[in-house]
Amino acid sequence: GEEDCNGVIDEIHARGNASFEFADKKPFSIRLHEKTSVLGMEESKKWVLVANAFDETLSRNTIVTEMAKAMDMAFVPESEYVDLYIDGEYQGNYQIYEKVEIADGRVEIRDLDKEMKDINPNVDFEKLHSVEEEAGRFSAIKYLQIQNVPKDASDGYLLELDTTFRYSGEKCGFVSSRQQPVVVKGPEGVNREQVLNLATRYQYLEDALHSVNGYNEQTGLYYYDYLDINSFAQKYLLEEISKNLDANVSSFFIYVPEGDGKFYAGPVWDYDKT
Repeated sequence: GEEDCNGVIDEIHARGNASFEFADKKPFSIRLHEKTSVLGMEESKKWVLVANAFDETLSRNTIVTEMAKAMDMAFVPESEYVDLYIDGEYQGNYQIYEKVEIADGRVEIRDLDKEMKDINPNVDFEKLHSVEEEAGRFSAIKYLQIQNVPKDASDGYLLELDTTFRYSGEKCGFVSSRQQPVVVKGPEGVNREQVLNLATRYQYLEDALHSVNGYNEQTGLYYYDYLDINSFAQKYLLEEISKNLDANVSSFFIYVPEGDGKFYAGPVWDYDKT
């Protein structure tokens, strides 16, 4: 064998929902000191070590992501199998995955995170604490008190539908009127105006989807005016074929690219219990 890469790990921590709480074999997130290519994948600082603890075949994540590639879905994360050793002790077979994030080679949409930090140079986003409140029809919203925001901040977002437990530990997001928690995964921090904008658009979509004919009488728009039909149809097929128990409620990513302002489904993630 040959050495593939060698670097400094700045941070490593356990991650995941059920896989963290109920499995002895923990998944990990790692942050490298410098952007590094691992096993031929696009270089980055952030990587995820998926344990596949609930999948004795170790193959379900791979099968679904290969299906997503065959369907030409956007931003499908790459991965490679590895035998993991920590401090010389064997931890088992893992998959090292590209982290789902807004970045080159990952979710390649507007880098609103960089724009936010550029116009708030003296703000340490990691040290800001969330403000949580009720707002209109929404069960809750969470945001950071950030003063400066780009003039047009309607796109460049990565969202994740997730569980109430997971949502409680996140800094920014909202809970819809039907009790669906939605986490803002990118940018790293957003203010009240941004969260309200996202929550309102999502609520309009949710109302249209739950109406008899897919029509939102309040806005005069149909559900397909709020979401990209193709990406959601592809994601729906994957969820049905794989019998994904998390479908539409947890580990379900949505992104908002520049252009039409619609929600797009993806990237695919977390299929070890399918």
